[in-house]
Amino acid sequence: MSDLIFTTMQKLGCTDIRPTGEGYESTCPLCDSRRQSFRVAFKGRNGRPGAWICHRCHEHGDLVSMTVKAYGVGWHEAKRIVEDDGYNLGAPSNLEPADPPGPEDVFPYIGRYSQYVLDRGFDKAALDAYMIGFDALTGQSVFPVIDDGDIKGYARRSDGPGKPYRHNSGFNSSDHIFKPAARPRADPGEVYVCEGQLDAVAIYQTTGAYAVCTFGASLSEAQVKILKDYDAQIVLAYDNDMAGWQGTARAIRTARKHGLTSLAVLSYTSSDPGDFVKEDPDHEIVSAVRWLSAFRAEVPTHRTH
Repeated sequence: MSDLIFTTMQKLGCTDIRPTGEGYESTCPLCDSRRQSFRVAFKGRNGRPGAWICHRCHEHGDLVSMTVKAYGVGWHEAKRIVEDDGYNLGAPSNLEPADPPGPEDVFPYIGRYSQYVLDRGFDKAALDAYMIGFDALTGQSVFPVIDDGDIKGYARRSDGPGKPYRHNSGFNSSDHIFKPAARPRADPGEVYVCEGQLDAVAIYQTTGAYAVCTFGASLSEAQVKILKDYDAQIVLAYDNDMAGWQGTARAIRTARKHGLTSLAVLSYTSSDPGDFVKEDPDHEIVSAVRWLSAFRAEVPTHRTH
């Protein structure tokens, strides 16, 4: 069975692989260490086969996660490969991605940044506020969903325009919002609600306003409850397109149904709020807010001036 560990290490990019008696050691392909910092055990202390860690970059995992990285397959396919080779993975609750993700899914990537994202004008301080990291091996940014210090889920997104966000298996986006890792120390006044993660970061970085995202142009009952906890004025800042307009209309109805009454819409001419705040040299985002004095059946169908 150790052959799978060895071949997976080779596929991952490990070089100068040496047996240690309890496993293997090699250079680390994740941080390009030239030392034998990458250690793999046939069986880890927690019973997981192929437990690995780099003592230089501190990334770690098990044989399933190594297979995901090495072969670019999904979790379930990697699990099948490992089990077909004769490994016993133990209780499903230990490994199935439907379980809450752990720090190893997010923390190793924090403090690393996609050059593509930086080139788009995002600064490291803003990315750190949302704990957005970068997995250099897969070329994907990692967007954690954190609530009171607990990791509820995460999304990955490859570099390039129009690339989709892929959430971990079992994550229900309608139950959560993407937000800064730390709650505001005081009443934020307004909370801007966007479709996409990077739109929220753009508003936060450019204006200093507290911004979150609902993973698309929709607002669920669970998300309304989260937003009500802020005791702030909620500004819907969905994209300036048909899906955004329709999502805004639905969101207003959902908010009304569940008792969220302090609501506004961001009115702008750019394609999305991220572009809007970047194109506005004076950052006059407040002047673009249109407060709804009362909920009406004929909620806005467009948000251009």
